[in-house]
Amino acid sequence: MPDEPVNTSIQAKYTEQLAADLAANQAEQATLTVRLNRLKEEKKWLTTMLDSLPAAAAEPVGDAAPDGTGAEEAAVPQPRAEKPAGTTAVKKTPASSASLGSSSGSVAG
Repeated sequence: MPDEPVNTSIQAKYTEQLAADLAANQAEQATLTVRLNRLKEEKKWLTTMLDSLPAAAAEPVGDAAPDGTGAEEAAVPQPRAEKPAGTTAVKKTPASSASLGSSSGSVAG
């Protein structure tokens, strides 16, 4: 009977799945190894180019990630400086806009 399902043991199914997963893992590792090697070559090239620049144009660069000192401080707005004693914080409005509200020119109380 050709329509009968093939009786495959659970161990055989697991073996097939594990072998397929291992093959996929190895292929991904190979791809990542190629990418890593390419990045290492780019790093060498970039380092060589950076070293060939004049000292004033080159910024110091390390292998470690930046620690964030200074960057966070620059992003945060600084408080306003205190004003000298003789200045006021109130904006003065022009006289013409203050008298628009009344027809007689005097302020009603």
